[in-house]
Amino acid sequence: MSRWAFDGQVHFDQLILWGGNIAHDLDFSQSANILGEKDFFLVYGQQDPLIQPEVFEEQARRITQLSSRAKIIAFEGGHEIPAEVLKKHFGKTE
Repeated sequence: MSRWAFDGQVHFDQLILWGGNIAHDLDFSQSANILGEKDFFLVYGQQDPLIQPEVFEEQARRITQLSSRAKIIAFEGGHEIPAEVLKKHFGKTE
């Protein structure tokens, strides 16, 4: 998903990456013009076994530097999409 969004070939207004790291080989410096005016959300469970904390923290830092509209959302839980988190932040459960 992150490669698709960052390649600049597809138009989108909002990107939600839930429960995973951004592709490791992306060039963040090439993405500033793509992300700058988008609503960008990184959502993760604090007990998600697939998240590497040090990698995620570095990616989150870089994303928030590139986009003032980037938000990091953490929730108690693992590799899942809890309906209450989805509804709280995005107004939908379906």
